[in-house]
Amino acid sequence: MVKVKWPNDVLIPGEGKIGGILIENTFSGNSWEHAIVGVGLNINQKSFLNIKATSLAKITENIFDLNELFRVLITRIEQSYLSLKRGKEKEIKNAYLNHLYLREQRAPFESKGEKFWGEITGIDSFGKLIIRLDSGEIQNFDLKEVMFLE
Repeated sequence: MVKVKWPNDVLIPGEGKIGGILIENTFSGNSWEHAIVGVGLNINQKSFLNIKATSLAKITENIFDLNELFRVLITRIEQSYLSLKRGKEKEIKNAYLNHLYLREQRAPFESKGEKFWGEITGIDSFGKLIIRLDSGEIQNFDLKEVMFLE
């Protein structure tokens, strides 16, 4: 199953990183104006300098029609956008959480030079990663405040 490794990697556990998502938000004062979203996917590549990367072609041993994949991807993005417009934020967040890499699994992390074990429980309303430490304490981590140790 495809997973999202917070904050922006798309991966297939056991295979490697297959892509990424970049989002640039624009704010006016305290109000959100718009977002620009970029999606990068490794489709037909067969070899990589980064041994942790993979592609659809490498996993399936097939070559894909890029135009057809683009059509499928843009259709799914549009469906999600229309769901968002219909107020389905909770359903979208649940789908995201169901694909969140290492959610509800004990895993090693590092923050500010300190290594620790914890369990990802979700994402807060600001997009921070929520981790329950082995001590039971809940901590929220912003971008670049925590690293996955694998």
